[in-house]
Amino acid sequence: MIAVKDLHSYYGKSHILHGVSFELKEGELVSLLGRNGVGKSTTLKSLMGMVRPAEGSILFDGQELAGRRSHEIARLGIGYVPEERRIFRSLSVEENLLIGCKRSVDASREPWTLERVYETFPRLRERRGNKGIHLSGGEQQMLTVARTLMGNPRLILVDEPTEGLAPLIVTGVLEMLANVRRSGVTVLMVEQNFKAAVKLADRFYIMAKGQMVFEGDMAALLAAEEVRKNFLEV
Repeated sequence: MIAVKDLHSYYGKSHILHGVSFELKEGELVSLLGRNGVGKSTTLKSLMGMVRPAEGSILFDGQELAGRRSHEIARLGIGYVPEERRIFRSLSVEENLLIGCKRSVDASREPWTLERVYETFPRLRERRGNKGIHLSGGEQQMLTVARTLMGNPRLILVDEPTEGLAPLIVTGVLEMLANVRRSGVTVLMVEQNFKAAVKLADRFYIMAKGQMVFEGDMAALLAAEEVRKNFLEV
């Protein structure tokens, strides 16, 4: 579905991504792991056009994304779930969802409507009239993912979905993402919580200092003890 090759991105003169390459197949849930500050979030922002890569290629179903603007990338079928969540705190749950609504680019796929969101996330139906400011951290994360789905993406980029959440809430967020994947949406998840990631992902990439240092499935990751010790907080 998406193939990234030799990606270099900067913040000003600071060189953040040093030749990042990876790929996702349709229907996968892939986790991008690594310690703070290694370039994980910058990778997602580069894919989404929020950071413009200086070099490299990002092919999404054969279409080049590098150099495109964020709204153009979103229209091709990619959604972004930011770490900060960025819900509208003064608006209701339902108003937040409606803001994210746009037509699907793939007529063969079942569209995400309010009713489908409420069936998938019953808690949001219960809270549909509540303002964003009155939601718990877990509910805000759920709303952010659901609002992204209302844009009918084929691929969603999820940045640190369990950050700052209590263990019980983390379990609910992981179940939510598993449901999203089962619905047919491909997921690339940036995560620092190793224990959370291994419960969910099909494959893993590990970053260090703006480069990929590992790629493999769960068995390979669990066998790579030195890699985990050197590059992850476990």
